[in-house]
Amino acid sequence: ALADGADGLCRSVITLANGLADRYEIELISLYRRRKSLAYDLDPRVTVTNLHDARPIGPKGHRRGGRVRIKDYPDRDPRAAALDSQRSSLVGRAADPTMSRLTDTLLKAKLAGLRPGVLVSTRPALHAAAAEYAPPEMITIAQDHQNFVTRMPALRELIQTSSRRLDCLVTLSNADRCAYAETLADYDTIVEAIPNAVPWRIGPTAALDNKIVVTGGRLVPSKGFDRLVAAFEPITRTRPDWELHIYG
Repeated sequence: ALADGADGLCRSVITLANGLADRYEIELISLYRRRKSLAYDLDPRVTVTNLHDARPIGPKGHRRGGRVRIKDYPDRDPRAAALDSQRSSLVGRAADPTMSRLTDTLLKAKLAGLRPGVLVSTRPALHAAAAEYAPPEMITIAQDHQNFVTRMPALRELIQTSSRRLDCLVTLSNADRCAYAETLADYDTIVEAIPNAVPWRIGPTAALDNKIVVTGGRLVPSKGFDRLVAAFEPITRTRPDWELHIYG
């Protein structure tokens, strides 16, 4: 959704694009542009298309890092501002406040004009856009980057509804694959589990000499650190010399 983002989703998307650049012509379609440059290194053979420049304009008229809504600055582009003030037909504001009639219009114009190939979407609203706007001959793959149990019910329903019209739904874990496969059992959608691509070489298996379990991430409910602590607690009863280190 955002090629210049600095989160794990953007890292995994760019890593995948870099890995495929040797064999395919790759284009990253980014809904918004928020930064001057990308946060992660991108293979120069990969094309980046930003559908909307959402960066604020500084005192001297130059774009700077950040993000604004064009609806709040109607003098810059009255038509775009009017569209940005209207609700998206793909997803409600509560489910995805970044979507509007403007994003619907931009996505429709871009996706409907794509040449035959493979279209991979990376979040629920974009799965819906692929299902609605992609040409019939396009192979469509919804790549879900969040686990099934932490999805809001409305977003889970959106993923399921969109995936019925797509060729494939890819989850990050086998547990999520089983959950979605059950809800899509009556449809032709292929459901597979493929872990995120990583940019570094995988090292040897830990020797378990240090007796330390390490994890890291944003300290927010969706990351499940509370469940990790609960799962580790019974281990300390039989393995009191083991430690859990959480880096946030």
